[in-house]
Formats: sequence, structure tokens, C-alpha cells
Amino acid sequence: MYRSIIARLKAILEAIQIDGQTALKTVYDYEPTEVTQYPTAIILPTSHTEEARDLRSNRRTYVFNIRIMGALQEEQVDTQTYIQTVADKVIDELAKQTNLNLSNTIDFSGFTSSGFRFVTDKSSLYIADIRYTATVCFNRYA
Repeated sequence: MYRSIIARLKAILEAIQIDGQTALKTVYDYEPTEVTQYPTAIILPTSHTEEARDLRSNRRTYVFNIRIMGALQEEQVDTQTYIQTVADKVIDELAKQTNLNLSNTIDFSGFTSSGFRFVTDKSSLYIADIRYTATVCFNRYA
């Protein structure tokens, strides 16, 4: 299920546009050892929980981190503003009625939450971390 959800999320992120241009240069569905193009997004599964509803109806909730990264020394006039705009677009796309079940991959999406941070290690980055939850209902006896 993780791979199916990630594939749908990746397709949504790759389709996001700002001013008629693709918003992200690269969307990774794994943790790359090196990122060379910005802005970029990385989709990572973080956890899941299960909830027993009754003997047959149960819920499994998958949690993902969608990391949107911009290099502060890139040509972008204001990387912080741009990354915040991309984060808004991602949040809006995930909230659309047409994406609530990710083309019938899941039963429903939860609400997103996000945070922003700076990273100054090998390069200076501005990062938006968006937490996304996807819920699947399943029957243990199927």
C-alpha cells in the first residue's frame, strides 16, 4: 500500500504548476543521497497505525512526510516565498474533492499539517515539511 500511495502523491506533485510552469524540478519517491536540482520534493513514508472498528471493519492509517526544498542561493528571487507558495499548492491539491481518495487508492485522506525550517549544512536550504495521512479500511477476514 505504501508504494501505491506514494505513486499517486508523486503524480499530484509533478502536475503542480505556478505561473504556467512546473513548480518542482524533481519529485523523489525515496530519500536521495544527493539533491542537485531545486526546488524539489521528497515523499517519505513515516509510520502507520491500525484501529479495530469491529470484528470485520478495521482502519489502517498511513503517514507520509512530503518535504519541499529550495536552495537559498538559487536564482529564485525569494526562495522562502516560493517554497511557501508551492506548499500552499500541495496542500490545496491534496484537499481537493477529486484527490481525497487518490483515484480510489485509499478510502480517504486526513487533514494535512506542516512546518517550515532552515537547514544549513553543506548548502543553505529552506524546507516545508507537510504531514499527510491516508486511511484504508480493511477486513481482517477477507
